[in-house]
Amino acid sequence: MGTSLKVSQKPDYGARMREKMAASTEFVWLGTDGVISVRLDQDGEYENLSGVTRMKLYIGGVVVDSDVDEGVFDWGTGEQPGAEGVTGKINIVLGGVSEIPTIMHSSVHLQVFSTAFPNGNVWLLPFQIHVRALGS
Repeated sequence: MGTSLKVSQKPDYGARMREKMAASTEFVWLGTDGVISVRLDQDGEYENLSGVTRMKLYIGGVVVDSDVDEGVFDWGTGEQPGAEGVTGKINIVLGGVSEIPTIMHSSVHLQVFSTAFPNGNVWLLPFQIHVRALGS
């Protein structure tokens, strides 16, 4: 009697993220004050943003930096805190950053600098960002 091996396909761990990204689009209208809110969580736990010192958003070849572009990032907000007051919530206002190309951006990276990560920790945002100009 021989031994049979069951061969299974490797799980596609990126499928869930791609599915989530494809299903969700945030719109940015240049010249407006529209807010994109994102909540950073890992394994169902909100990220503690209390030690955050700086953020950079990489979108369409443009780097939006909290040290340079004042008023774009607000990580001190969050009306529904999780355990110990940790919200993981970031509000981002990109309408005043006219350098961002007016197209659909499917890969947007957020680099979060903190006391724990002085060189930054990179997050792939779970949605696409469609940048539009008013009147287009």
